[in-house]
Amino acid sequence: MTCSRWLSIAVFVAAAGWATAQTNSVVMFNADRVLVLNGQRKFTIGFSPGPPTGGVTPTGRDALQELREAGGLLLRMTQSTDWSNTVISNQQAVLDWAATNGMFIWLNLREKSKFAAGDTNTEAYLRSLVTQFKNHPALGLWKNLDESFWGNTSAADLQRGFDVIHQEDTNHPVVQTHAPRGTVAELQPYNVALDVLALDIYPVGVPPGANSTNVNKEISMVGDFALFLDTVGNHQKPFWMIEQIAWSGVTPPGKTLVFPTFRQERYMAYQAIILGARGLMYFGGNIAATLNAQDASLGWNWTFWNDVLKPVVLEIGDQSPLAGALVASNSTLPVTMSGTVAPDLEFCVREVPGFIYILASKREGATTNVTFSGLPSWATNGEVLYEAPRTVSATGGQFTDTFAPFDVHVYRFAQTNVAPGMLAPPASRTNYESTTTIFHVTAFGTGPLAFQWRRNNTNLTNGGNLTGATTPTLTLTNLALADAGNYSVVVSGFGSVTSAPAATLTVLSQTNQPPVIVSQPQNVTTNAGGGATFSVTATPAGGLGYAWSKNGLPLVNGGNVSGANTATLTLNGVLLSDAGSYTATVSNGAGTTNSAAATLSVVYPLPYYDPFNYTAGANLAGNTNGNLLSWADIGTSTAGPYVTVRSNSLAVPGLANASGNSIQFGGLGKSVRFSFPTGNPVTTGTLYYSFTTQVIDTNGLAASGIFVAGFNNSVGTQTGQPTVIGTRVYLHHTNGGFNVGTSKNSSTASEWVWDPRNFTTNQVLFLVGSYTFNTLATNNDDVAQLWINPDPATFGAGAPPPPSLIASNGTDISANQIASFIFVQRSATQPAVMFADELRLGRTWADVTPPVTITLTDVTRLGGGAFQFRYLDTGGLNLNVFASTNLTQWSALGAATLISPGVYQFTDATATNYARRFYQVRSN
Repeated sequence: MTCSRWLSIAVFVAAAGWATAQTNSVVMFNADRVLVLNGQRKFTIGFSPGPPTGGVTPTGRDALQELREAGGLLLRMTQSTDWSNTVISNQQAVLDWAATNGMFIWLNLREKSKFAAGDTNTEAYLRSLVTQFKNHPALGLWKNLDESFWGNTSAADLQRGFDVIHQEDTNHPVVQTHAPRGTVAELQPYNVALDVLALDIYPVGVPPGANSTNVNKEISMVGDFALFLDTVGNHQKPFWMIEQIAWSGVTPPGKTLVFPTFRQERYMAYQAIILGARGLMYFGGNIAATLNAQDASLGWNWTFWNDVLKPVVLEIGDQSPLAGALVASNSTLPVTMSGTVAPDLEFCVREVPGFIYILASKREGATTNVTFSGLPSWATNGEVLYEAPRTVSATGGQFTDTFAPFDVHVYRFAQTNVAPGMLAPPASRTNYESTTTIFHVTAFGTGPLAFQWRRNNTNLTNGGNLTGATTPTLTLTNLALADAGNYSVVVSGFGSVTSAPAATLTVLSQTNQPPVIVSQPQNVTTNAGGGATFSVTATPAGGLGYAWSKNGLPLVNGGNVSGANTATLTLNGVLLSDAGSYTATVSNGAGTTNSAAATLSVVYPLPYYDPFNYTAGANLAGNTNGNLLSWADIGTSTAGPYVTVRSNSLAVPGLANASGNSIQFGGLGKSVRFSFPTGNPVTTGTLYYSFTTQVIDTNGLAASGIFVAGFNNSVGTQTGQPTVIGTRVYLHHTNGGFNVGTSKNSSTASEWVWDPRNFTTNQVLFLVGSYTFNTLATNNDDVAQLWINPDPATFGAGAPPPPSLIASNGTDISANQIASFIFVQRSATQPAVMFADELRLGRTWADVTPPVTITLTDVTRLGGGAFQFRYLDTGGLNLNVFASTNLTQWSALGAATLISPGVYQFTDATATNYARRFYQVRSN
């Protein structure tokens, strides 16, 4: 198979560093589907998202300078909320930061990138966003709503946004990222709303391939998906593969943390390139649960970058020996292979003037000897790039090499012996004492090439604080003032060349160094009454002063605050009022530096309870309950109706007295989500919910069934209707009423289970559901249970009674986590009207079934010695009053009198006959 497409060495000659972002950047794709940025062809390497704005590396370098020098080009800002003035300000800041480092931004328009017909508000907002950012010199491309097909966003809505973007801006393409889901036929309708296709694919997980529905669970699925995506684009759209640093499938504690190895990451990159990908994006560097302590303080996975990803990017970045080949068109050379067949081995051929490149990668399976044939007669001696000093020799236009599973070999044949030259000479550095600096050179020429670094024209050797003296990368650690000087490198092959001008290393004394924060304080979420600690680490060590502030106001020691003037701030017994933004100011004689702000969020742990004690008539979304947790509108593209609060409660005999109000939902409109604290999903054991409900109108309720509530695996707002629902509450219409059913997490009717009882409108039901996580490495062994009107005698018990329904068929809840609870409305009336009340979520049966507690109040001695008292019962219990003189023998006195809703009064006229008397209220 020959799938080569690339040509030109002009990039080699012209490139001396990189093109800094210019005013009004212009981005397009040429006929070879190659990105052309400000007139230069680029193989796109990006980070989605990248480090936090203004971030640094563990050595204190500017984070984007580090990424750009390695060959990174594109960056997406972390954006976890919908657009707001704050997001606009943050986006402006990251654009400015990128511009100073020669990088470009993949700007995420999110929810504003699509809108329904007639939605003039979203259209206007989108136009304003595009207009605001389109002329920024660091704007690279637009990103529209992520995984639109999988999120049930209509292609028509997305196309409306796409058209608006290009009406306002013709200089920047639009990228649509798909999930690894759907068929070609299902995804192709979205081609009208994109210029570039991208695909999320993260194959390294436990078990392997857990993110893929393909039969192939090996990392070679990247190639399968590359071919699939090319077909989606009709072999005309440029496409990128979004590859893995980390993803939710490896996020502790519910998942086993695993990262790709260098060998795996390199293979996946080259396989995608060989099969036509014109860019690679890397996702997951910022996932907090996957970071070690040092990386967590910096907000990005620098350990993975240094150990795995940077070596890959150095091979394929726009300053690498492959840079020209990666942006050239297909070769027409008749190169073929024997010894195996595709897709066991996949390869492509690229040509630049004077050079032929063959890129080849081997899938899983047995080690294989492969012969490549069809090379021109002059192609006799080939370098194996990145495996120096290994070479291959071709005779009669063919050569043979060995491929083990997941091997990648990159061959370069030179038509003539090319003298070495500099693609990217080393850049000057300014560092303080005790830090680390790195010089790197990228050279071209017929190899193998030899390298010799010099300081002040004297050859260097490895030893002391210096390594890499005869490699492309020179590293100096624990810098001293004596390390300052002019650094150059001599590259030798068929001739030699010395980098010029020399790179200057300036080493500054620590006594003149203002504080540099190398470990930022991190966000903390803690339970009310718990503790919180914020820490900051800065260099140079010694002579540093610290001052912490909250919301911009200085803190002092006292109360629950200690360490206000140290590197570590501690708060004990936190209160809700302690929530806020905490910042450290670090100072010394040379200056002052402020840390990034860290947010303290104070939450209540499970169990959660919501009596819907909100204003009647208001929308439920936006309200925050007594656990400081909020409701949000989610799902469907309709503008409403919304789930609303209504007066009165739904009481259940034997259950704790209902309070507050209730809610009305059902049928057409937005759903609502009750989100658990961010970053605190339930991933193990059993989780319960309970609520009371009343179906008022079954109009539109299908006989096939529809679900109306259940657990969800996400939090916050969401544009598309949620589809991942655990322990679903299903209803379906029957003659004269409806049945109640459940499923574990399935929309497949054969996996639903139904209770045979026929319920009627206006009947109050008490539903209790549970979801039990079993083996995390297995995706089909969890169990859902549902109780319908359980016996009040079991309320508050240590163990649940037998359930009404058990559902175990089908796959487990996606991401193996529960992070919220939802009440569902949809784009059709199913059913028309329902009420719900008294929502509880907890870890035990007792958490969600608290029994009614009767307290005798207003005890009064009446004239003549009679006693009178009252009690509250909104649960409709059948109660009687009993009396005793010794707490052992009790006598029934009769029932109390209802004097107002839920309030009962009893008068004991016979109390005068006793010296003392005890009273007790019991249910029959």
